[in-house]
Amino acid sequence: MKPVVIQGMHGLGDNLYQRAVAKQITQPVHLYTPWPQLYADIPTVTCLRPNTKLRTQRKNEHRPESKFSREPGKPWTYIRWHYSIQPNQTILESLAQQMSVSGPFDMRGLVFEGPKIKEPYIVVRPVCLRREWKSDPRNPLPEYIAAAIEHLRSRFTIVSVADLAEGHEWALEPLPYADVTYHRGELHVEQLLGLVRGSAGMVGGVGWIVPAALAYGVPLFLIYGGWGIANGPRRLFGVDHSFIDQVLPDAFCQCNSNRHACDKRIHDIDDRARAFAVRLIRETALAA
Repeated sequence: MKPVVIQGMHGLGDNLYQRAVAKQITQPVHLYTPWPQLYADIPTVTCLRPNTKLRTQRKNEHRPESKFSREPGKPWTYIRWHYSIQPNQTILESLAQQMSVSGPFDMRGLVFEGPKIKEPYIVVRPVCLRREWKSDPRNPLPEYIAAAIEHLRSRFTIVSVADLAEGHEWALEPLPYADVTYHRGELHVEQLLGLVRGSAGMVGGVGWIVPAALAYGVPLFLIYGGWGIANGPRRLFGVDHSFIDQVLPDAFCQCNSNRHACDKRIHDIDDRARAFAVRLIRETALAA
């Protein structure tokens, strides 16, 4: 039987989704990924070095802790994982179809330890832009994330995470309040996911925090922006997400463009943020 070689996607969120599908693949596969740590508990997956040019992914690829194997001998069965845009298909279903597997999908993540933070704490992802990839329409309005944190800051330690670098990635103002900031990529992926695992909740837009919340069952106040065909509720889930509070714009744009000026206004954002804060405060008190 020819070895199966998968050219995986390189984003952290992409790989959290890929991980769930990889668990369903019974045959051995060789996966190009800059995040080999995410597959350490899946014996059928052998990770290959992708030589990515993406900045944050390249940093992890070249850590001494990132271990890769050599390519198998040819001939291969070669598959390039990607997201197909079908309105009624989730990301997980799209990836699974390409490997001829199906759900149910297990999104549970590996147990990692995060930095020591005064508990209970909230992880917030500010709105960021990257020179490498244009995602402006997907992002929510930054003032909405800042407003949501205002309802949480009196009862929780607020931890803001990003990997900013001048000319490469930057955060949009207004930045949310934070007691602790990790904005220079100080956290390795294991620490970052450990931070998520230990949090009482998260706040942010569509991105890696969505599959991270699914992986660790963390309540998420998810504020949508636009580009709805690729970044809407029907696409992002496919597993239980009852603990995620989804807040969509009043006229959620169903475009399929990363250059469209989507209308991102949400008339009741303050009420929704207040309700999320009340819920987290109650749940945290019950867990104490």
